[in-house]
Amino acid sequence: MTNLNSNLAEAQRTMRSKVPSCRSIVSKHFLPPFAYLMFLAAVTISTASAGDASPSPAAETSTAQRAPGLHRQPLALPVPRTFALTHVEPAVYSKALGNDPQRIFEFVRDQIAYESYEGCLRGARGTLLAMAGNSVDRAALLASLLKAAGQHVRFARGKLPDNLRKELLAAVRAERTRTPSRKSAAEMPAALQTFSDNLRTAVERDYKLISDQLKTLPVKPGETSPPVIAEPSHFWAQCERDGRWIDYDPSFADATAEHAYAKSEATFDDLPDSLFHRVDLRVSLEEYSVLSEGDAEPKRSRREVLRWSTKSADISGASLVLTHQPENWKGPVRNVQSAVSSAISATGKIKPVLIALGSQPAIGDAFRQKLPSKGLGGLSGMLGGAGTRNAVPVATAETLEFTFVAPDGSSHKVERELFDLVGKARRADGKSLSAGEVRERINASDAANVSQNIYSLFFTTGAIDPAHITSIQEAAPKEADFADLLRRISLGFAATSDNERVIRCYPDSPRLTIVDVTPSNDALRLTIDLRHAHVRAQAASATDAFSAQLLHGVIEGTLERFVLDYLTAAPHGNSWSPVISTSLVFEVAKADAKSVALFPRDGSDLDQTLAADVIALLREQTVPPWLAVAPVRPVTINGVPHYAWWRVDSRSGETIPVTDQGLHQTTTEYRIEVEKNGVRVVQRSYNPLTGYSAPTEATYTNLSNFLEAIQNLIDNGATLAEGRFW
Repeated sequence: MTNLNSNLAEAQRTMRSKVPSCRSIVSKHFLPPFAYLMFLAAVTISTASAGDASPSPAAETSTAQRAPGLHRQPLALPVPRTFALTHVEPAVYSKALGNDPQRIFEFVRDQIAYESYEGCLRGARGTLLAMAGNSVDRAALLASLLKAAGQHVRFARGKLPDNLRKELLAAVRAERTRTPSRKSAAEMPAALQTFSDNLRTAVERDYKLISDQLKTLPVKPGETSPPVIAEPSHFWAQCERDGRWIDYDPSFADATAEHAYAKSEATFDDLPDSLFHRVDLRVSLEEYSVLSEGDAEPKRSRREVLRWSTKSADISGASLVLTHQPENWKGPVRNVQSAVSSAISATGKIKPVLIALGSQPAIGDAFRQKLPSKGLGGLSGMLGGAGTRNAVPVATAETLEFTFVAPDGSSHKVERELFDLVGKARRADGKSLSAGEVRERINASDAANVSQNIYSLFFTTGAIDPAHITSIQEAAPKEADFADLLRRISLGFAATSDNERVIRCYPDSPRLTIVDVTPSNDALRLTIDLRHAHVRAQAASATDAFSAQLLHGVIEGTLERFVLDYLTAAPHGNSWSPVISTSLVFEVAKADAKSVALFPRDGSDLDQTLAADVIALLREQTVPPWLAVAPVRPVTINGVPHYAWWRVDSRSGETIPVTDQGLHQTTTEYRIEVEKNGVRVVQRSYNPLTGYSAPTEATYTNLSNFLEAIQNLIDNGATLAEGRFW
């Protein structure tokens, strides 16, 4: 356990030079791209630290000479590039390579970089999207390309010698060829330049404040974090030729066909299922069984209504759709629009339906959001006593749950609340609803009606290489097609570059973005939510990895605020009300070294005017190994006091922005309303104590202009990645 009250003088001596400055990272090695530029960002941060940990130029040169994937060359494809990413398929690339096994081998060797993580995460398409992968995923891509070229292929597994394992792991840090941008910095929109300048200032401020506080600790940052190691097994492809199997192992830049870097211990026609990362999806309900009248105490229960599981490799770059359909809905559907129900059917029940276009939908169990009534065709049920003599279960909350399972059996669970009629405060009290409260809440005019909602679930398993999207010439649609709109917005989230030098961060589990669509009169309302993003820092030392994770968290926590500024300034430059965030609280506090404290060490400096629940939350969140850097007193924003802090894992450097309302900050709702006469972007802030604020909005004159703004963000990502503003 870290002793936060240990000798500070010793701490200063051991730590002063261990946390590199943000400016040194930014200026010397380029801060990474910011192409998740839609309202919220799951930034796949790629960065580098300066200082003693940097390898010598000779070492970098040696690594670059042997590292795979560092010799990128343009490749003309036989199909147009689209926002649907239909051009990013192994069969398309195999055809572009003339279905030539030698050219295919050289393509994977020279253009698909190496990243170290466990198991088959990305699969063939996901590896092609990222233009990077571990040995399993690179072998999966190579095999898929060769199969598309008509070759008979299998997989081989072995163990690399220790010296080659270390060399391949070091190759992760080798500088990759940057995709040339089509625009120079001078051609970038002024609003995007302002966005970049403001973001940089805020990130540098908070990164420095946090790192300066950490320098006073007696324990070096990251010294207890586990090292990143190479893959336990090595995989490659074998191709049958004239009755014998030829090794195709593209692990190093000087690799040749017929040579493998490890002795084969086993071969497989297909990769074993045990190698794959998996995604498990579950929809669950909370229900109260209640009568249509009277005070009989309702019975509360929970049940699962839908479960679905898949390999992450099968949904790389895919957008699934979760809807709620009438109980007698059978499917299948031809497109997303046809999946939207116009009204609840005669039974009055709905059921969750998960749609992957091109596959059979997964259909869940039915449930009620309302008590039976004549208007919903519930007459037969009422005649049988449903709701009058017999209590009827009605849903008061619905949760969408994802479990991400790694090949070693470890898992991580995240949840998305679809609706909750009980509320966070009531749940915290642990008090059930009365029968009258249940009826009041399910019949309220603003009660959720998920039968009208569509949840687009966009999965990626690595960074989307900018080469796939910067040359798209696809025109914006003249009419509102929300399937296309979702695709473009999701792409704006996930698309990023991988430009770095010493430290690389990349996803080592599936990344999930949820776009929630709600039809309303002539509008479509969209809420965008990054729900899962976990990155691995590949560095020369634990200190460098710690610094990368710290910077990653600060950038991710700061980005939402400035993305909104950019998007809302694009059409007309109107001013919006501030998004309450940790970054804004630090800015309003004019935070500096004298006005921030490190908790729990400085607990006695805590402003006693803070609410008791805020103090309790801060104490709860600073149980070792977690620390918090916060202003010594709250600030007032729009006449309301606010408090926030940066929560830091003292072992790994993982950094999370937290406000006085908890991990997800003061929730801010963003909606895009596609109307007949244009596109409105609406923002409302939510505080559990005061409810929603009044909405503020910005209007684009038409859908094409709005999509052009999104495309501008995507298209300029490569220029940002080249460090022209950083």
